[in-house]
Amino acid sequence: MTHGDEKGADTLMPGLKDILSVLAPFLLGLFTSYLSDKRSTRHDEHSFLADDYKAVLAENRELRKENKELRKELNNYETKH
Repeated sequence: MTHGDEKGADTLMPGLKDILSVLAPFLLGLFTSYLSDKRSTRHDEHSFLADDYKAVLAENRELRKENKELRKELNNYETKH
């Protein structure tokens, strides 16, 4: 590497540092916003699953109740015939 090449690299570094110093706050804001969105999405998915679980439990309870009534009805039918 010649002396001229070293001088070109030295002038490139301050320019790159200037660009990064301007972009860094913007990129950091985007990154933190992305993480925040990801966290709230994960929470929303969990909330959806919890609601779904409650609906399944309620449906199961209802089916057990119907099953009990049908068993009684079948038992009454079998005792009559």
